[in-house]
Amino acid sequence: MRSPLPEDPTSAGKNLTNKEDKGIIVIETKLQPGGSMITEEDRFRDHLKKKGLKFTPERELILKEVFSFHKHFDVEELFGRLRKKDRIISRATIYRTLPLLIESGLIREALRCRDRVYY
Repeated sequence: MRSPLPEDPTSAGKNLTNKEDKGIIVIETKLQPGGSMITEEDRFRDHLKKKGLKFTPERELILKEVFSFHKHFDVEELFGRLRKKDRIISRATIYRTLPLLIESGLIREALRCRDRVYY
């Protein structure tokens, strides 16, 4: 079965939230001008570029690890998982990258509890 695409080609790249079209509900679809999906990496790269920052290998590893979680996490959990995979990334790099991910809209702060922030 094909995934639903917007019938109007001018709607590519727009957020379609709860739009009903012939019984199909589309929840926040983001498309590039060619009709392909915008990935988390693309969205983060665009955000960094707008801020004049680079998409470094460390930021890429953090992004991939963040999206491999299937639950909320904190910095220490993320740091521990990266260390287990023999990734040499400092806590400082993680602390600097998470606000960038929040600004880009990819993640959000879910809970603050006892001096810990969960995402």
